[in-house]
Amino acid sequence: MCPPLASSAEGIDRFLMLEPCVGVRPGLVHAPNGLSGLHAGTLTPNPKTPHRRLFEAKAASYRDRWAWLSLSPEHGDTRS
Repeated sequence: MCPPLASSAEGIDRFLMLEPCVGVRPGLVHAPNGLSGLHAGTLTPNPKTPHRRLFEAKAASYRDRWAWLSLSPEHGDTRS
């Protein structure tokens, strides 16, 4: 079990994938992993949330909807 969150930024930091760890509000963008992976369309497991099965299920769901997404190079892409 995770300790209680002290902020929305802490929750964003714990998303299953690094790329969608982005929050926006007027005058502020919280993107602890940057935006390049989001722009590139890669999906990378978040080491702060090491739930491999949940990551794989969510990645498959995302890729079913957006076929151009790919797994990060270190995890290999099984789709052709």
